[in-house]
Amino acid sequence: MQRTRRGPTRRTALAVGAAGAASLPLVALWRRGLRSRAVHGEELPELVEPARAGRSAHLIPNVPVIDHRGRERLFYDDLVRDRIVAIHFFTSRGETLYPILDNLVRVQRLLAHRFGKSLFFRSVTLDPEHDTPERLAELARDKGVGPGWDFLTGKRENLAFLKGYLFLQRPTLTSRPSATPEVSCCSGGLVRYGNESLSRWGSFPAKVTPEFIATRFQWIGFREEDCPRVG
Repeated sequence: MQRTRRGPTRRTALAVGAAGAASLPLVALWRRGLRSRAVHGEELPELVEPARAGRSAHLIPNVPVIDHRGRERLFYDDLVRDRIVAIHFFTSRGETLYPILDNLVRVQRLLAHRFGKSLFFRSVTLDPEHDTPERLAELARDKGVGPGWDFLTGKRENLAFLKGYLFLQRPTLTSRPSATPEVSCCSGGLVRYGNESLSRWGSFPAKVTPEFIATRFQWIGFREEDCPRVG
């Protein structure tokens, strides 16, 4: 397995780098939640101190993941920092019941001139045992995914923590998780998107028209001429 990140990383379950004074309450939130989960014998995510904290370092967990090319990456450091990104969660088997990738591929085509340059998509599986890097690579080929779009897998606890922080109500991270956490989870139907350098974040339904999705990126930093007109 290849590793693209330069320099040593400090990997520990409870170590999160400070991202400025504004991030301290959320760093404390992570630590309290992890301590609670450790008490109950759960597998803990691996949080890595960011090499350099950008505007959104306190919002995006820096957990290890593996992309569909077999490279180990750090989610915040390597895939989000200083970028405009769209992040969603899926499973390859779930695509047969609730397909969303084809819709996002159409968005990629609409914004092809920006894709892989100033716009990046991150598709994170919630079924890592089945969705290996090899399976994700095959899926990426089948869908015609180009540079700038990474399909990601990894340890289940890392992926679950990432999903929980981006899509679950935050109180579930500071106490023992509910037996039915999916009740408060909207990850299957929404895409998080944002401009990390501006710390400007929002979400959109995964199955609205590609043209509408493309225009949403204007709100977080694209120029009007970079987005297609709706209607």
